[in-house]
Amino acid sequence: GAQPREPMPVAALKTVVEEKVNARLRAMGEPKMSTEEALGLRLYTGPLFVKYNGVLRGLNSLVPFLQAQVVKLCCSAEASERFASGEATYDEVKPRANIYTTTLHVINSGIVKTSKLT
Repeated sequence: GAQPREPMPVAALKTVVEEKVNARLRAMGEPKMSTEEALGLRLYTGPLFVKYNGVLRGLNSLVPFLQAQVVKLCCSAEASERFASGEATYDEVKPRANIYTTTLHVINSGIVKTSKLT
């Protein structure tokens, strides 16, 4: 079965990325992976996948279940309670959601770069 990941200090992550990823990207004439991209990919492959995937699937969805997931995972407790009780609509609480814009952009960039290594 799946094994839990071991914590990795940022310095160790930088070393791994430099030796295993950036060396290959440089040899191909491609831009190197940044520390932010590597951190984003590490976050995406852990428990934060649930939040990021909730945003990607539900943010602009018309499916009530997916909208509820965005509110539950990405809004404040107060906004979540108002939505759950029917006091507020999805359109009213959606602007208050943390949609991880920057993180999702660096994850996408990291995926594009690592896809060149396959």
